[in-house]
Amino acid sequence: MTVLDASNQQTSRELWDAVVIGAGPAGAISSYLLAKSGVRTLLVEAKAFPRGKVCGGCLNARGIAALESISLGETLKECQPTVVDCLKIVHRNRSAELSLPAGLSVSRETLDAALVEASIAAGVTFMPETSCRVLSDLDNDLRVLRLSSHTGETTQVSARVVLACDGLGHPSLVNLPEVASTVAAGSRIGLGAIVEDSEASQAFATNTIYMAVAEQGYVGLAHAERGRVSIASAVDPKALAAADSPASLLRQMLRSAGLDYPTIDDSLPLRGTPPITQQAGQVASHRLFLLGDAAGYVEPFTGEGMAAAIEGAMSVAPLANQAVANWNEHLAAAWQETYHRTIRSRQQACKAIAWLVRHPRLLQWSIGCLSYQPFVGNKVARWVGSMRTPQGKSC
Repeated sequence: MTVLDASNQQTSRELWDAVVIGAGPAGAISSYLLAKSGVRTLLVEAKAFPRGKVCGGCLNARGIAALESISLGETLKECQPTVVDCLKIVHRNRSAELSLPAGLSVSRETLDAALVEASIAAGVTFMPETSCRVLSDLDNDLRVLRLSSHTGETTQVSARVVLACDGLGHPSLVNLPEVASTVAAGSRIGLGAIVEDSEASQAFATNTIYMAVAEQGYVGLAHAERGRVSIASAVDPKALAAADSPASLLRQMLRSAGLDYPTIDDSLPLRGTPPITQQAGQVASHRLFLLGDAAGYVEPFTGEGMAAAIEGAMSVAPLANQAVANWNEHLAAAWQETYHRTIRSRQQACKAIAWLVRHPRLLQWSIGCLSYQPFVGNKVARWVGSMRTPQGKSC
């Protein structure tokens, strides 16, 4: 395992072919693909690994197929994920069940660590507990990055190409106003946790993703690996501010929806996020590509967010390879176009669902319709979880 610390002076002003910022699925997989093609790659992550994330951890059929296509299927199996093939929507004591193409549920703590290990095995140098800033000034046309370790040591490196995969608001790019993110009006905040509790594990069907919708937002529940339960929610910031505690808000939302969950108390280690619906002004700049949540994020459902991160990594890798060999500004335009045609166009389905769950009366009517005509919802679920883009091209 090749792991560096930012205080290691061997990295000082060192030139890398590619620096990837953020070790989630987008960052780990793009690093993995670049290293396999012979690109000298540094993967930088601000947190210590393994680390948890506010995420339901669901991988839909598209995401699974994408991982298998790049020889990471066995890596996924080693995480011991749980098979999920049903979505149950609950609102005001009414519910509807939709069949999903078989997907998997696994905590981000486990999955991300496995993907990073795969990237290291492919030749990536991994630097955890290291924050990163991309500087505005170039060095002989190369990108310059300042790395800061958890011990306070700083150093600078150069890169022929940078991939920003560091999540909402992409903090590594604060010095680059051209890629600044805009937060959508009314954006919700994410709350999530992994529960290791046998009572909680037995309370719900193993193969089902539960979505409890309330006026304050929604709470998703799903089994993860080794009997754990993943809780992921999107909540109104005003409701969160008015609540006695984040856990009390989730309990209130579950009760109002009609779903009884046995173990959400104030000791639950909930993690939070910034406003979750936001979009970068542009997803490419000079020797720089944005992908994953750093490029843009809407409220995802049934694994769409993770599938988009994986597909984005696979789509950007060929352009990043070209950027290392011979940068051309047309590569930035190519990624902008590719991202809009594939990733952002698929986000429209998630936007539609997010709009629906904000309108209680319409949601109640929809649940009633789905109860009597489930084939409508099943058709939408199959499209979202399928392997094909809206243009009909394989991902």
